[in-house]
Amino acid sequence: MSKLVSILVIVVMGILFYGITLRGVVGNYTTITQLKSLEGTSQSFESSHERASYAEMLMLRKSNTVELSDELRDFGAPDIGVVDGKYYSYFPPGMSLLIRPFFEMGFPYNLSLLASFSVIPLMGIATMILIYLIGKDVFSLSSSLSMVAVVIFAFATTSWNYIITLYQHIPAAFFAMLMFYGVSRYRARGKFGALWATIVWFTYGISIMFDYPNGVLLAPFIVYYLLSTFESLREEHHMKFKVNPSHLLVALWFFIAVAIHLVFNLMYMNSPFAIRQFYDRYDPGYEKQLIQKQAKQRLDTVTSENVPPPIEERTKLPFVEEFFVNGLYTLLLAPDKGIFYFSPVLLFALWGLYYALRHEQRLEHAILTAFIAINIFLYASFPDPYGGWAFGPRYLIPCITALALYCAFGLKHLRFQFVKVAFYVLFLASLSISAAGALTTNKVPPQIEAQFLKLSYYNYALNFHLLDTQKTGSFLYNTYLIKYMKLSDLYVLIVISLGLFMYLLLFVTPLLFKRKK
Repeated sequence: MSKLVSILVIVVMGILFYGITLRGVVGNYTTITQLKSLEGTSQSFESSHERASYAEMLMLRKSNTVELSDELRDFGAPDIGVVDGKYYSYFPPGMSLLIRPFFEMGFPYNLSLLASFSVIPLMGIATMILIYLIGKDVFSLSSSLSMVAVVIFAFATTSWNYIITLYQHIPAAFFAMLMFYGVSRYRARGKFGALWATIVWFTYGISIMFDYPNGVLLAPFIVYYLLSTFESLREEHHMKFKVNPSHLLVALWFFIAVAIHLVFNLMYMNSPFAIRQFYDRYDPGYEKQLIQKQAKQRLDTVTSENVPPPIEERTKLPFVEEFFVNGLYTLLLAPDKGIFYFSPVLLFALWGLYYALRHEQRLEHAILTAFIAINIFLYASFPDPYGGWAFGPRYLIPCITALALYCAFGLKHLRFQFVKVAFYVLFLASLSISAAGALTTNKVPPQIEAQFLKLSYYNYALNFHLLDTQKTGSFLYNTYLIKYMKLSDLYVLIVISLGLFMYLLLFVTPLLFKRKK
């Protein structure tokens, strides 16, 4: 399968399956009454993540300000910060700025909401293409194995659930893969090396406008670039290293990107260094009490010799070491959020990672390993590793890109063919979980809050329950397909289609290549 054909297949698959599950409705939703009609489970604005960014975009459009009106403040809560009596989205402005032009393009056709929600699927498809190119061009995987990595990321992990709505994690994943691929192309010293270097640095700067932790999360790729600027000179029996200063000048693009953010903050928030997530949280409802109760239960193990600051103060801190052990368990193994619980196919990434670090391009794999480790350790220390009411470990979506690639590495170095069958079974389980979430809701409570509120479901069991009750946010299903099939029928059709495609990649394509040889 040629590279161009593979990319075309990726684009078609992304448009088809993301299009089927995309959240949204027809209409230009601008008034608070219209917006509130789309709140709730399986609706376009079921989470404050969508609401806060969308509210900021509306204020920029209407009044050229990011200071929220009282109505939009309440609409975006609890992800709203307050300072000096003014209210702002808790998130950097990247998302609201990104969806603004799509909103405007869809407005004349009464499709502004759908157009806004289509932004992240487009970035998801671009991320899929980059994963394929990294597998093929950087790690010399076969076309079929590179495609396996793409399908795992796109449809067998929690990534799917956040590609079809407005969250900052898919942009972070896209930036990560673009930077890694960009450095690899720069490292090849082709005629477009300077262009790739510019893309890498500018992407790094812009990424901070989407999520502040991206400055730390994506740092390994800058280290990768800096290491790639070294030129080795062999002199007799030793090596000397030198750096070409011109290779470092492109770092100016990073400062240009950061300057854009600083100027934006100065214009709209009266301070270039405004960090919104350090603001006091505005919360008109009971969710604040639940968050505080949850944080208190995690801090009860602290000894009396090390009495922590008040809960209200500590939950403002972005990362706290006492949360690490619980956070690590939550992100990796917990039945309500654990990555291996929601996407068991990623267990194969552990074998692939082990083999890659021992036998192949060690620098590239060291960088990706550092990226994975930083993603996990950063958010394991977060006061709320659950990510609120969320489907799976949404904070780990950026590193799922690398884990999907290592699943492909694991398949490349299988010693026993029956293990491939086990991989396929785990893929089907992961696909089934992700598809159920994509068709229903991301608003899934962590176990601790579900028990406190005496709710019946707290993990993907809720999503399968909603499948049975025909509860979905899918625009295409609610508008057209509901007349012809049950939601569960659509779910089965999606799982069978993607399961068959993976079967062809795993078991049929290798046979075809053997016959050609």
